[in-house]
Amino acid sequence: MPELGEVEIVRLNLEKWWVGRACEDVLLVDNQLLTMGTEDDLQRIFASVCTAARRRGKYLMVDFDGGETVIFHFRMTGKIAPIEDTAERFVRLAWKVDGQWLGFKDSRRLGHVDIFEPGAIAEYAPLNKMGPEPHDMDGTTLKDAVGHRKLKNALMDQSVIAGVGNIAVSEVFFRNGIAPDAHADDLSDKDWDDLAAALITFFDQVIEEQAADEVQYLNQGKVKNPFDVYQREGEACVVCSTPIERTKVAGRSSYFCPTCQTLGA
Repeated sequence: MPELGEVEIVRLNLEKWWVGRACEDVLLVDNQLLTMGTEDDLQRIFASVCTAARRRGKYLMVDFDGGETVIFHFRMTGKIAPIEDTAERFVRLAWKVDGQWLGFKDSRRLGHVDIFEPGAIAEYAPLNKMGPEPHDMDGTTLKDAVGHRKLKNALMDQSVIAGVGNIAVSEVFFRNGIAPDAHADDLSDKDWDDLAAALITFFDQVIEEQAADEVQYLNQGKVKNPFDVYQREGEACVVCSTPIERTKVAGRSSYFCPTCQTLGA
């Protein structure tokens, strides 16, 4: 599922494919995709020049020269990628730029698109309530934002830190030896510094190593798992060979090595 890294990869792709250009054609395949705005709004706005592709947390925002903004919400399986045919499976929206069709693909149909007329996005509550990006936080600011809470619950709260999801938490906890149910009070100041740095490193690696014209998600089939512990229950830990275990924290599966991850256990 898309987190900060995957959405940033799509943003970088759109900078190459769309920014500075107008669409030649637009096809709304799934009428349920739009939750704010109409198909006529979409046709009008996409016919103007795209001026920027921005990201905030897990939200992808595309700006146009008339001042409008369109937000793509990817949810579990949404993505934007080049397509050969607008009838391709899972395509919910397609638009043509410089002769190339781009498609919003979403196998579970949980994603959606919101259209904002000029100035309206300033009142959009999810963005206004969102916490800082990982790259804008250090150990001290992260500690202050989390407060005295269970660590995983806080890190997945988008008002605390933007763009962090279940995969990032599992991987970063493993890299830093943190137990999945650790409490914020279990960490020293050095642990907080290391955690803040590890979040940045993790997302930088995802962006660099998984960059592609189409982002691939583990829950979509035959994709090689690039992670150390996430969805590796029963496999040997890459550090100590102890079998990876899975537990539930904050209502989500947490994958961990019981030997390597003892901080807060």
